[in-house]
Amino acid sequence: MNEIDQCITIKKIIENNPKTDNTRVVYNHVCAVLFETCNHYLVHDYIDINIDKSVSICYCSKCMLTIHADFIYSYLKFKLDNTKRKEWSFYYNNIHYCMTDFFIDNDKIVITVFLNNISKSRKPNCFHFKGVDFINTHVSDTHIVMT
Repeated sequence: MNEIDQCITIKKIIENNPKTDNTRVVYNHVCAVLFETCNHYLVHDYIDINIDKSVSICYCSKCMLTIHADFIYSYLKFKLDNTKRKEWSFYYNNIHYCMTDFFIDNDKIVITVFLNNISKSRKPNCFHFKGVDFINTHVSDTHIVMT
């Protein structure tokens, strides 16, 4: 059994049992490993919310992660070190930005940045991304690198 298979098994066990603070930490770590190491095969599908409403979802048929804004937000919270917030950087389209925050708005991840380090207004700008946009993105404790 390889690392991905082991993580899938652990993820299923935790999902099928009551969660504690300790299991949440393990669960977040396992999901991060799956998100970073799986060669995702994404499936776009619809699930019924009720008899009149369906919503679109995107999941990996290999590791069974559902890739949506809430998952990516949790992943970023797990990976980025809040104590190093002043060091946060966002690299996008080969441009470096000083990142100030991230949040969810209308099922999208919003990353706020300063356009340059010496901006007079110091007014942040926002980038909006779907959850799937983070596939193959590298995240460390202080950096997000999107290709």
